[in-house]
Amino acid sequence: MGAIVRIVAVCNDKRRATVLMKMSMRTEQQHLLQKIVAFQREHVWQRLAALWKQGLGQSQQRTLNILLLVLHTVALVSHTLDAAEWMTGYGQSMAQDMQARIVPNVFIQGVPVGGLTPEEARAAVYETFSPFLEKPVTFELKGATWQPRPEELGFAFEVDTAIDHAYALGHTGYLHDRLGDWWQSWQQGYAIPLKLVVDETRIQAYLLEIAYQVEQSPQDAVMWINAGAVHSTPARNGQQLLIDAMVPEVILSLQTLQPQQIGLAVRELQPALNNTGIAEAYQYVHTLLQAPLTLTAQDGREWQWSPTQLAQFVQLSQEPGIDPGQQRITASLDQQRIRAELDDIADELNVQPIEPRVQRITETVQIVQQGQDGVRLNTDASFQRVMQAFREFQRHVELPIDVQPTYASTHGIGNIRITGLVAKGQSSFAGSEPYRIQNIQAGARRMHGILIPPGAEFSFNEHVGAVDQSNGFTQGYAIIDGRTQLEWGGGLCQVSTTVFRAAFWAGLGITERNEHAFRIFWYETLEPIGMDAAIFTGPYGYDLRFVNDTGQPMVMETEVDTINQIMTVYLYGTPTGREVIQMPPQISNQVAPPAAPRYVDDPNLPVGMFRQTDVAIPGLDVHLQRIVKNPDGSVLHDDTFFSRFEPWPNVYVRGTGY
Repeated sequence: MGAIVRIVAVCNDKRRATVLMKMSMRTEQQHLLQKIVAFQREHVWQRLAALWKQGLGQSQQRTLNILLLVLHTVALVSHTLDAAEWMTGYGQSMAQDMQARIVPNVFIQGVPVGGLTPEEARAAVYETFSPFLEKPVTFELKGATWQPRPEELGFAFEVDTAIDHAYALGHTGYLHDRLGDWWQSWQQGYAIPLKLVVDETRIQAYLLEIAYQVEQSPQDAVMWINAGAVHSTPARNGQQLLIDAMVPEVILSLQTLQPQQIGLAVRELQPALNNTGIAEAYQYVHTLLQAPLTLTAQDGREWQWSPTQLAQFVQLSQEPGIDPGQQRITASLDQQRIRAELDDIADELNVQPIEPRVQRITETVQIVQQGQDGVRLNTDASFQRVMQAFREFQRHVELPIDVQPTYASTHGIGNIRITGLVAKGQSSFAGSEPYRIQNIQAGARRMHGILIPPGAEFSFNEHVGAVDQSNGFTQGYAIIDGRTQLEWGGGLCQVSTTVFRAAFWAGLGITERNEHAFRIFWYETLEPIGMDAAIFTGPYGYDLRFVNDTGQPMVMETEVDTINQIMTVYLYGTPTGREVIQMPPQISNQVAPPAAPRYVDDPNLPVGMFRQTDVAIPGLDVHLQRIVKNPDGSVLHDDTFFSRFEPWPNVYVRGTGY
C-alpha cells in the first residue's frame, strides 16, 4: 500500500497546486506548479508502469485502475472546461501526456501495450515476436534443414493496424464513448489480435524450390547382356514433396507466432520395375552364360557355342508383373535363331547320297558304279535336345544324325524304269585346242550315267568332282590377270553349257545358271546367244543346278563327237509331253569394244613371235525367255535367263622366251 499511497499523495499535491493556481497566479506558485507538472511528466507514468509490472494484488490493481481512470478523466475534462483555466496549468500538461499514450490494460496478441506510446507499443510487439520473425519455420528432412525468411513465405504482421486500434481506444469518438473505453479497460481490459497476412502462392513457390532439391524420380532396375555376360543396375525409389499437404500445415504453424520445426511431408515413389522384377531372369541368364555349349556329331566333329553366341539367343522382354502397376523382365530364347545355327551346322554336316552310276539296258538300268548313302542332321530332334540343354543348363548335346539312303537302294534298282528320251542338249567345240578337248571329254565322263531321282536337285559341281588329273583333266594356257598362265579344266564350261541346254529343252526347273563374263562365239553355233552356262569349282564358285520335276527318275548320258566336234547330253526318263518354247533373244545395252588392243607377254613363246588370240567383241545384255507348258496347255515355267557380256578388245600374245 505504500507505493499506492505515494502515488495518491502525488495526485493530492497536484490537485492542491491546481486550486492554488486558480486562486492566485503569483510567480512563486506558478514556479511550484511547473515543478509539479514536470515531476508528473517525468515520473508518474514510469512509477505506474513499474507498479504494473510488479505482481500487484487484485485490490491494488483495482485501486490503480481507479487512479488511472481519474487521471484520464481529468485529461478528458480538460478538453471541455474553460480553456483559459487549463491552458497554462497542470491540466493541460496532464492532458497532453495522457493523450499520447494507449489506455491501460490493453494487449496486442498478449503483449501489454497499455500506457505505452504507439512507438513504444510497436517496439514491444516486435521485440516479443523477434524470434519468430527471425526464424518463423524450420523445414527438416533427413538431417537437411531450410529456414525461410518471412518474405520468402509471403507473410507479414499488420502491427500498425493493431496499434492504431489500441490507440483509438479512449482517444476517439464522443466523450461518453471514450469514457466507455476507459471503463471497459478498467473492468475487462482489451485483447487486440495481431492480424497475420499470408500469401499461399509464396509458400507454394518456396516449397517448390525445396522440391527441386529433394525430389527424385524412381529409377527402374535395368538388365542387359553384353560380351557374353549379363549386367544389371538396381532399382531406386523416388520421392515426391507433398506441397499441397504442406501448405495448410505451414499456415497453422505461422498462426502460432512461435518458431516451429516442420518435417517435410514426402511420398515414396516406387519404380515400375524393381529388383524383384529382374531377379528371376537375371539368375537364368547368368547361369546360362557361365560356360559354352558343345554339340557333337556321331563322326566326332564338334561345334562349340561360346557364351557370346549363347547370349545372342537370349531375348529380354518386359511385361506386367504379378502386383498391380509393377513390371517384370522375362528371358526367353530366340528359337528361330537357334534353328538357323543348327541349319548352318547341317550345311557342314550333311552329305547328300551319291546315286550309283548306271547304264541303260532297254527300259531298265544296271549299276556300273556303286553309290553311297548320305547323312543328314535331324534338325528337329537336335533343336529339342538343345532346348532341353538350355532348360537344364547342360553343357553338352549329342546331335542326332540320320542316314540318307540312295534312291536306288530304297526303291530297288530293278524297279527303276527308263522309257524314253526326255530331251537332249548340244554344243560345238570346233576349233578347240587339244587340252580343251581333253577336258571336255573328262567332264563328259563325269556326267555320264548319273541317276537323278525324282524331286532331286542336280548339282554340276558336286558330280564333276575334283578338276585335276585324278579325274582325267589337264592344264591349258589361259589369259588371267593380263598374262597367260596354266589353268586346270579349261573347256569344262563346254560341258556345263551342254548340260544346261539339255535341262532347258527338258522343261526342268533351272535353279542356278550363270553366264560367261565375255561373249564366246562357238556357243552360238547350234543355239542363239544367251544359251551358255559358266561354272567355277573353286572358292566362292558358282554352279549349274536344276530339279528333276518330272516325277520319275532320269538318267544323264553324254557323247563327245571329236570328228564333228559336237558334244551331246541326253536326259532319259519318262517323256512328259511338255512343250518348251524358246523366245528370240532380246539384245540391249550394246557397248563398243575398247579401241586399244591388249598385249600379253608369253615367256613360253620365242622372242619375235606375235599372234592374235582374241578378236574385239562389243558388250551387250541378253534376255532369253523360256516358256514351258504342260500337256494340258498350262504354264509350268516362265523363265528369263539374263546375260551381261562385257566388251572385249583385240588381244595379241607376244613371245618373250628363249
